[in-house]
Amino acid sequence: MKDYRALFHESHLRLVNDRDEYRDFLAAFYERFVAASSAAAAHFEGTDMVRQRRMLARSLTEIVEFSETGVATAYLRQVARRHSRDERNVEPELYVTWLDCLVATMRDFQPEADDETELAWRVVLAPGVAYMQYRYDRY
Repeated sequence: MKDYRALFHESHLRLVNDRDEYRDFLAAFYERFVAASSAAAAHFEGTDMVRQRRMLARSLTEIVEFSETGVATAYLRQVARRHSRDERNVEPELYVTWLDCLVATMRDFQPEADDETELAWRVVLAPGVAYMQYRYDRY
């Protein structure tokens, strides 16, 4: 039986332990995400992408913590509010594209990653994605 949390953490740590590689990973993710969706591209017009990548790194940490604890931190609640219909209007469907692009970018950076590693990323990040989608209309 696979321990998907452990598999995710091993994969994620391989990325974050190399600061330069993680920076490149985050940049490549945004390139892919913006290319995959005109809605995503519109959300990031005029955005300071260096700052955005730092926020993504923090948000990933918060999403993983949410997956492990089931508790949304103040930071995650704030991110959800900013992405809600009433503020930035990030539609729930865009999170599917976000996750697909994140996983595809991980696979680019970790050619040794297999389907089980991909599934581990999806399993661990799914609760955070569900939280963000649910909060879209609930602020």
